[in-house]
Amino acid sequence: MKSSDKLRQNIRDIREDKKMTQAEIAEKLGLSETGYAKIERGESKADIDRLQKIADVLGVTLAEIIPFGDENVFVFNDARDNSNNSFSLGNIALSAEIEHLKTLLEAKNEIISSREREIESLKQQIHILEKLMETLDKK
Repeated sequence: MKSSDKLRQNIRDIREDKKMTQAEIAEKLGLSETGYAKIERGESKADIDRLQKIADVLGVTLAEIIPFGDENVFVFNDARDNSNNSFSLGNIALSAEIEHLKTLLEAKNEIISSREREIESLKQQIHILEKLMETLDKK
């Protein structure tokens, strides 16, 4: 099952578990019943803000409706959660994310080293120019 299908299924299952109708959810979201039904059927995409509103209406966290699998890494903030961050890390995605971050860190370190060499070179040039100015001022 695709992640988008699982997401829609999670929303539907939670709504049904809470014994809520599509019409009730739609009203609380400020949508038409048809508009909300399209989200559950996958005919309309829901962005993260809309998903958060759906989770709020259902009385669950965003983490409870988003499907997590081995290929996914999700990090998001839930203001209702005192821990501030919710994480779901799949093994495959976590390994890939770690490697990506290592590559970014190496690139950052190389940029910093390059900038430090450039600064040192500029300091030397300034020193040489100051000496030259002193020499010219004496003449």
